[in-house]
Amino acid sequence: MSINELITASNLIGNKIPLWNQGKGGNCSFKNNLIDNIIWIKASGYRLDKVSLESGLVSVDIDKASKKLLEIFHQFSNRDINYDDEKDYENILLNSAYHTNSNLKPSMETGLHIVLKKDFVFHFHSTAALIMYEFKDKTNEFYKKYPQYKVSFIKFIQPGLELAYEVWKKNESDIFILQNHGVILQSNNINILKSWEMMEKEFFQFIKRPDVNKLYTSNANFSLKGSSAPLKFYFPDSLVFENNLISILKFIKTKNGQNYYEIDPLKKELDKNAFELWEATSLIYNYFPQTLEIPKEAGKRTIDLPFEKHRVSQTQ
Repeated sequence: MSINELITASNLIGNKIPLWNQGKGGNCSFKNNLIDNIIWIKASGYRLDKVSLESGLVSVDIDKASKKLLEIFHQFSNRDINYDDEKDYENILLNSAYHTNSNLKPSMETGLHIVLKKDFVFHFHSTAALIMYEFKDKTNEFYKKYPQYKVSFIKFIQPGLELAYEVWKKNESDIFILQNHGVILQSNNINILKSWEMMEKEFFQFIKRPDVNKLYTSNANFSLKGSSAPLKFYFPDSLVFENNLISILKFIKTKNGQNYYEIDPLKKELDKNAFELWEATSLIYNYFPQTLEIPKEAGKRTIDLPFEKHRVSQTQ
């Protein structure tokens, strides 16, 4: 167990585009409480496929951050989370980081990585996880095939502080399937990634959609050539980087009151991150068009989060 394994796992997840990750989304971490009090985590706004020993990782003092986080968490039994709490959360993470590189900030999801106790935590925007959440009331039997894992489902809540708080309340789970936000895995080794991929594939078999599994082959065509889709907000990043998405799309048609778009081939290379996000959007819509989007009010709050504003500023 090492930082080298963290880098290997981060690059693996970051290269499974768009099934597991898109753009600068997702975050992975490693800690070993028997050796030190440090968690290593991907920096905010950094691509997982670019993480290396030299760049893309931030170290955070676990005890320092944990103490402050728990002080905030205990207040939430009596009141809702507000914007000041979000600012406090940002400051906790910044003040707990070891600033070997002042240009890097800890991921906004560092809180959930700290409250989960196993050595490795992987959070990424699995497209399959969105579908698993949609089918959760019809697939209870499926998860009984995996008695070694405790699985929890979490309704869409704000990234960052709110998600960390919800995960803290359920921190004995190994797998968290998040509505409109992917999956969180915690384990003492990185082999859980292989188990998760197998679970994804077996899930599509279980719901009688084996056609989806062709997307896992090395020669899969994610561009879905000849197909188009409405601009759907399936992920927080779809909201945060809406303008980036719009900038690379071209209008195709209006159908049933919805505008349909495709990637503009002349602009495809302008924004790799937005292109990957559109691939995931188009994939989900064309295979599972009934998938719910992030509620509008929740979406407005997401865009206003301090950490999200920082991520947008990095792309400008």
